[in-house]
This record gives sequence, C-alpha cells and structure tokens, in this order.
Amino acid sequence: MSITALPTSPSRSGGAATFSDTADTWVSAIPTFVTEANDLAADVTTKSTTATTQAASSSASAVLSAASASNSEVSNLAAQAAMALAYGYAGLPAPADYGQIFKTEGAENYKNSAFTAAVSRTYDVDTTSGAFDITMPSSPVVGSWIAFRSYLQSHKLNRAVLKYGSDKINAKAEDCNLNVNFIVLVYTDSTQGWII
Repeated sequence: MSITALPTSPSRSGGAATFSDTADTWVSAIPTFVTEANDLAADVTTKSTTATTQAASSSASAVLSAASASNSEVSNLAAQAAMALAYGYAGLPAPADYGQIFKTEGAENYKNSAFTAAVSRTYDVDTTSGAFDITMPSSPVVGSWIAFRSYLQSHKLNRAVLKYGSDKINAKAEDCNLNVNFIVLVYTDSTQGWII
C-alpha cells in the first residue's frame, strides 16, 4: 500500500500566470493523499491489532515457560524475544513505534498536555489523563503539514482540541476536536487555512 506523491506545490516565485493552475492541481491532490494516508493507517492498525494479539499470546507463553527457570532475567528476556518475534511476524516495527505512518522521533513528539505544534511533525497525542489544547503554529507556508495520531486510541476517552489561532481550519475560524485515530492537516492559503 503506497501514498501517491503530492504534485509540486505552488510558489510565488513561479509567477502569477502559473500560480493558480499549480495551486489548483496541488489542492485537488489533497483528498487522494488524505484517503490513501487514512487507508494506510487502517491497514497498519489492523496489522498492529493482529501483532498485539500474537505478542500477548507469545509473551504469555514465554512468561509461563520462563517461570520454571530460577533466573528472573531469563524470564524477562524470553518475554521480550517472544514479543519481538510476534511484531516481526506481522511486519510491524517494535512496540515503541506502535502504529506509525509518519515517523515520530523521540519524546518531544509524544504529548499528553497542552502544547504548540510545529510543522512537518507527527505527534502522538495521549489524552488518557484528560483533554487538552493544541495550538496550531503561527505563520505557516503553503504546503506545510502536521499530523496527529491518537496514542493508543485515547481519543475515545478524551479529545484534544486544535486551537485555530491566526489561521483557519477547513476554512472556518473555529477550534476543531481531534476525534479520529490519525489526521494530517496541510496549510493551503489564508482563505482555507489548514485543510484536513
């Protein structure tokens, strides 16, 4: 499963004669991009669920087998090995990278309290402990993107709120609740703002 590359984004340096056509082509490609990204997210979620089930079963077997051993370290290593095998069998990354479409790197992209988002990042949003606000970045340029992924599907418990700030979200000057497992927002212009 792949995602079709977006066409070249419009640029003011290309001149007024081509800007409108380039922008129309680019904006018309967004729905396909979003659909393909969401399809890929669903596929990864399905594989992740299968891997989690297999990992839990393998971990339980490994723990029971290792329980007879006198060394607790052997038990821990066996459980880790069983889980790694189950995730590898499903073709998924290690559990620390659960459900990734766009790669997140490090703890700075895991958020469980209010923060201001930066462009070109994917955030793991954990609302397990309660809802919080996410402030959209100021002064984005056309083509800027941000992705949010519900950490362990915590959006079902509490919802994070995207604060629109100076740029609209889907052409509306209002906040937006994050109520999906994965979402990509792309900045198109000052009229439309961030498009989902």
